[in-house]
Amino acid sequence: MNKSLVVAVALVALIPLVWCQCLTRNDTSRLSADKLYYGQRKFSVKLLDALQKARPNESLFFSPHSTYRALLLAYFGAKGETEQALKKTLELDWANSKADVSHAYELEKQARANRAQHQTVEFNSVDKLYFSKQVELKDCIKKMFEKNIDVLDFAAEPEQCRSQINTFVEEVTKNNIKDFLPPGSINADTNVVLANAAYFKGNWASKFDKEETQKKIFYEHSRMPVFVEMMKQRGNFNYGVIEQLKTVFLEMPYKGEDGSISMYIFLPVFTVSAIDELLENITPEILDDVFSGGLQREVDVEFPKISFERKFELVPILKYMGIGDLFDSTANLTEFSEKHSLKFDDAVHQAKIEIDEEGSVAAAATAVFSFRSSRPSEPAQFNCNHPFLFLIHDQKSKEILFAGVYRGPNE
Repeated sequence: MNKSLVVAVALVALIPLVWCQCLTRNDTSRLSADKLYYGQRKFSVKLLDALQKARPNESLFFSPHSTYRALLLAYFGAKGETEQALKKTLELDWANSKADVSHAYELEKQARANRAQHQTVEFNSVDKLYFSKQVELKDCIKKMFEKNIDVLDFAAEPEQCRSQINTFVEEVTKNNIKDFLPPGSINADTNVVLANAAYFKGNWASKFDKEETQKKIFYEHSRMPVFVEMMKQRGNFNYGVIEQLKTVFLEMPYKGEDGSISMYIFLPVFTVSAIDELLENITPEILDDVFSGGLQREVDVEFPKISFERKFELVPILKYMGIGDLFDSTANLTEFSEKHSLKFDDAVHQAKIEIDEEGSVAAAATAVFSFRSSRPSEPAQFNCNHPFLFLIHDQKSKEILFAGVYRGPNE
């Protein structure tokens, strides 16, 4: 492998559903995608906490971006208490209506499309709404999502429909996630599938020398030490200390023309409970400060080569986060249809990451909470030989694209 790779796909629902709502908006409202991104960052921290509690002592990897985008599609169809619970979970309190959210959503897609034309790195995110041919869609919805809607014959050919959805996932993720929906997950009663697939690839701005990679000890949580392939380099990086979390952090930028995407690594002190305490106490405000600036200095970095894949059943995790009755028979989804009684059945998320010496996409910045004003004469040591948190962050949009907790190679 000669590059770092990150891919993720989220399937939000397999549901008998009709999407049927016209959105209008006050053109004088001063909305931007920034508000949507801010909500996404808050959602990311909540999702990280929920996944950590659901899978304690495991290495985790997921895409907050992918999950959030898919749930936004569900939000447009909700009403009453179901809508309010989704609005709270997705941190959409800034919006006066779904039309405001739709406007920000469209701005976000346009901004990403414009940036993609000028970037040398790869980040592709695609929303898809698959509807049964029996579902009547309003013209306004067809127009709003005209490039994202596919009409399928779930009733007559459920397995063929499943294959078509899996093909979409494989194409967006460049064959890194295959057979996403297993046999039987689509049946004749399925009326819609809402999905987002995301793919990211690129190179480190400062690559690791393969000759420096060695087998070294990694201290897993509550386990005996294990050996991992540990990469090593000395370079100038944004580096800082978060004293209240007893954590140091480092920004590893990805190579790109606008230098806007980086991996941020949060390394707590080495104790049995340190990573759990970090995950419990980190906040969106702390992350915002980290992402907004930083102190660059010489650092000796040791970082393990990583390759693993995770799949999550999201329904219990989202219920823990306060999603409300979205997956219950009491769900109010009447904004989708005036003629049908609808509900969501299931939600699935899958993500995969591979990191080696070459790296994986553009650069960003970091903020320092507390640091010595005088520059030490010796390089700082940043040795990731025990559990740590890592985030792939887009500085232009201030959005967390991917997130993970690495506790070692053995599960």
